[in-house]
Amino acid sequence: MNIVLFGSQIIGNNKSGSVFPSKATVTEMPMTSDYDSLDKEALDNADVYICNLKPADNFADIFLQIKGNHPGKPFIFLGVKNKKLVDLFSGDLYTAFLSFNNSEHVLSQTIEKLLSQKNTQAFLSERYSRIPVNELFSFDQIDGDLFISLSSNKFVKVIHANSKDFQSELKEYYVKGVRYLYLKESDFKRLAIQFMDESDSSYGKDIRLAADFNLTEEFDYVHQCIQSIGINEKTIKKVNGLLNESFKVINKSKDLEEYFRRLNNSGDFLIEHSLILGYVTRHSLEYFESSSMGAGEYLFMASLFHDMTLSHGHVERTFINGSNEDQIEVPRNLVKEYEQHTLSAMDLVSSVRDINPAVIQIIGMHHERMNGTGFPRGLDYKTIPPLPSFFIVCHEFVMKMFEEGFTAFARERVLDDFREKYTDGHFKKAIDAIHAAFN
Repeated sequence: MNIVLFGSQIIGNNKSGSVFPSKATVTEMPMTSDYDSLDKEALDNADVYICNLKPADNFADIFLQIKGNHPGKPFIFLGVKNKKLVDLFSGDLYTAFLSFNNSEHVLSQTIEKLLSQKNTQAFLSERYSRIPVNELFSFDQIDGDLFISLSSNKFVKVIHANSKDFQSELKEYYVKGVRYLYLKESDFKRLAIQFMDESDSSYGKDIRLAADFNLTEEFDYVHQCIQSIGINEKTIKKVNGLLNESFKVINKSKDLEEYFRRLNNSGDFLIEHSLILGYVTRHSLEYFESSSMGAGEYLFMASLFHDMTLSHGHVERTFINGSNEDQIEVPRNLVKEYEQHTLSAMDLVSSVRDINPAVIQIIGMHHERMNGTGFPRGLDYKTIPPLPSFFIVCHEFVMKMFEEGFTAFARERVLDDFREKYTDGHFKKAIDAIHAAFN
């Protein structure tokens, strides 16, 4: 566990030493009113933030910026009675206020509870839509209130609708390091065409084609993630062309369209994960020795369709990234859904005319593993064909990036770990291809 600590490791009257969990890595961070001077890498890698000092009002703004840029990460304030902080964060599921005099047991229990709430609540809120701040600069005003996200269940209004000082207020938050603001979903849908008309990005036209599925904000986040790890504009344009073809396929099938809409409504994670996976597979494919004609199209469609029968993204993340010890308790019906989703997705896609059998094969095998410990058939590297092997490694890479953060530093760390993990058959060729594509 990584803890970022503002203040001292000596808590309250305990003068003998730290009361933080013994296995925790604690990074002490000096308090400052300048957000840009903070250690961004430590903030990104932290599992929980703890404040053990008495902050002034201007420090409350710093914590608000940290929360705004890392929504859903737990925050614990020890002995804090600052009214501005209490007003901002009280009622937030991922924030706790404790007294100075706490034992390691109390602090550990609080951290565990907050992390558990983070895992169970993440990706389920659909009341607000995310907008990159840099795209808002093209507007003189916005006919909707803008919010900062403290967590998936708490949003703080920071700019009022039709504010006359919109540009200066926007610049103020941008300078403070806030890169995303949020609109209520009803306002976002009402203003979506306005946002698309203003878009001059390389993927703007493709967002317009996906407007019926309300994917505009997901595209913004996905675009930021893939650029952060080094995917270039050439790949982006190729994938956008594949996306157009995929939507044509979806529109031919009422069942597929219904499931895709449900996938999009299940929370941000599933659709963002699927889109990023599509970009990663296409970016890395040309370096894969065992590629074949049409592979780019097959891999992208598999990326888009492989999780279509899942209803909650946090279940996928729990089973992929969590160990038996730290997995949250998942309802039995969702466990069953997860265990069967490769087969149910295969059945769904198989019913659609013009879908290549290679797409169906990839979907059916995307949870098999090199060592035979996967499902549904327990295949290993000797029996898993080239394209499914490639897709499996790309899939795990993307899942790990969600866990570690979309940065070049995290990308290299994950790739180094995967080169030690994937050592046999097409799996080795796959990780070699991904490594070559990003280096």
